[in-house]
Amino acid sequence: MPRSLDDAVLDLLELAPAGGVPEQVQDEEAERRDGAGDPEPREELAPLIGRGRGPLLQLFLQVQVMAVAADGNVHPSEREMLVRVARRLGLTEGDVAQLEALLRTASAGSGRAGGPPPKRKLDDAYAALGVSPGASDAEVKRAYRRLMSQNHPDKLASRGLPESMRELAEEKTREINTAYDLIKDSRNLA
Repeated sequence: MPRSLDDAVLDLLELAPAGGVPEQVQDEEAERRDGAGDPEPREELAPLIGRGRGPLLQLFLQVQVMAVAADGNVHPSEREMLVRVARRLGLTEGDVAQLEALLRTASAGSGRAGGPPPKRKLDDAYAALGVSPGASDAEVKRAYRRLMSQNHPDKLASRGLPESMRELAEEKTREINTAYDLIKDSRNLA
């Protein structure tokens, strides 16, 4: 019987028991400090990554980013942990940075009421869409449409998103919209 995404992710995270950090995690930390690099994505996740479920894994990573950032402060060691989890899921450090920017943009809200948004909010909006501030209007719109298509709750549901996570998927689309709105406002686009 094939393993569920939940089982694979729980195995991947190998949550530490009350007594401390598992020996395997300590070994991986030692390898990382020794410069051996990050481990490859877990074998049981490879079919999920290859079957168009990358957005589901990104949604899972978004939950982790939200949990780490819940106190309003992401400690460098927490960010390193997020990057390790992302890499084990077959995602990149750039994916973590994009999710962080997306959350910052959404929490800052749209700059419509008070004129153009401050530079930091605008930089986060560009990072959230995965484009540079020098991108053309067409490139920004293309990035926005791609992200909306990849993260649409109905499309994610067809790829196996549990109904219990639909609200999170809807929240992510609102965050993408907020980032795009900030950029459109700063460029005076309709």
